Amino acid sequence: MVAVRRIRDAEESRRRVWGAAAAAFASRGYDGAKVDEIAADAGINKAMLYYHFADKVTLYRAILQDMFAAVALATTQVRTNGGTPEQQLRGYVGALIRAAEERPHFPAIWLREIADDGRHIDEGIFAAMRSVLANLTGILTDGVQAGVWRQVDPFLVQAGVAAPVMLVLATRRVRQRAGIGTPDGSVDALIDHVTTMTLATLTLTGRSPA
Repeated sequence: MVAVRRIRDAEESRRRVWGAAAAAFASRGYDGAKVDEIAADAGINKAMLYYHFADKVTLYRAILQDMFAAVALATTQVRTNGGTPEQQLRGYVGALIRAAEERPHFPAIWLREIADDGRHIDEGIFAAMRSVLANLTGILTDGVQAGVWRQVDPFLVQAGVAAPVMLVLATRRVRQRAGIGTPDGSVDALIDHVTTMTLATLTLTGRSPA
């Protein structure tokens, strides 16, 4: 029982570190987030934080990796499940949006990291990013081969999907204060909108998006 309790205590402290770090990185960026403050917010000492994560950059990269690994896995499953190109595209968009929705800290962290020229991204994160893009490339290739979509640059399509998603999710509080848009709009509505907009850029003239 003692061993089980220690494992549970360790898992709980790790969860608290993760939550406190995600909030700190989202609100203050990598440089602004201090280990002392993260540990204090998590209700632990720095030694316990370093027990779970070797240093600040390891913790930061773990949070980024968690998002991209989740999207890579989900979009790979979309490809495995198959279906029409339109069905797979909706599944792809949904996978990205749902992963970001489940990690409300991520959009702000990612926008800050992009503004910082991605200097903290390591090869593991890049590999997950490439996997996500490869899955989209496969979906787009299916659409071209089926004669329903035009040839496009997969990265530009990915940018067209990710950019509005990050903007909508990262600006919830600002929009709520300004009374603009629907800060708490449904995930399904966002998926529908982004999918429809993406299909509009892909569909060959004379065909209607599914």
